[in-house]
Amino acid sequence: MSASSSARKARIDLSFLHPQALSKRSWLMRVPLLGRLADVKTWWNPLWIEEFDLITPHRPAAIASLLDEQLPSISGLSLADLSARAAGYVWSDGFTVYRLTVGYNGFRAMGTGAFVWEGPATRIRLRVAVGRWTAYAMLLFYVLWALGGVLALVGSVVTVVEGRFSIWLPVIGVGLLVGPLVIFALLAGRGERRMPRSRESEFILGFLRDAIGAELV
Repeated sequence: MSASSSARKARIDLSFLHPQALSKRSWLMRVPLLGRLADVKTWWNPLWIEEFDLITPHRPAAIASLLDEQLPSISGLSLADLSARAAGYVWSDGFTVYRLTVGYNGFRAMGTGAFVWEGPATRIRLRVAVGRWTAYAMLLFYVLWALGGVLALVGSVVTVVEGRFSIWLPVIGVGLLVGPLVIFALLAGRGERRMPRSRESEFILGFLRDAIGAELV
């Protein structure tokens, strides 16, 4: 066995560490109430997951090469070059791409695709959603704030029982429960009310069409 072949066999696929869009198969989306939000197509929903099937005549290796040339992985360097519209990551059988603007923030939805060679063409299964690490962070943040809100509401009940009610405790409790949801909707929500697809997915689909000739099936 040659040294090069043994090196290839010893290579570990670390693509799961790359930023990727939230998936419906994620444990987070298996929670019954949260899972339903994946299909709620509205601008304020940060957990909306869009799914698309695309086809391109290029082979997977060619797709990876074309995308790798056009997707700088360091956002700061990309923003310095005004010609860069997108950034992302490419691995052996997939990629992540997201839109770059001066006001870019980590709550913006990204597109993650997996490609499979099917005879004369390659099929790409694309999903567009908020990043999975961002979604997990939002959940943790909300749980902590919601816990504070619940304690504030319990405290307001106690003050009523003791005859010294204060309006500020229920106000703080409701604010802690609702406030983070409003913030998430403003930061991670996307699209317009009557659009069939979000603005982020429209951009990503257009980028893939130009970069690798990918068309919707």
